[in-house]
Amino acid sequence: MSRWTGADPCSSNWVGIICDGSRVADVDLSYNPDLTGLIPSSLGNFAGLLK
Repeated sequence: MSRWTGADPCSSNWVGIICDGSRVADVDLSYNPDLTGLIPSSLGNFAGLLK
């Protein structure tokens, strides 16, 4: 996630993060096929996550 810089994914244009206003609505990790590991259950804490 080296391209994720800044503290706010909605104002910093993070790759693979789609926002609806100031809320994260979609997390798309498919752009990085070498990504490995487990997705933490805390990802479900994003109240506005649609996908």
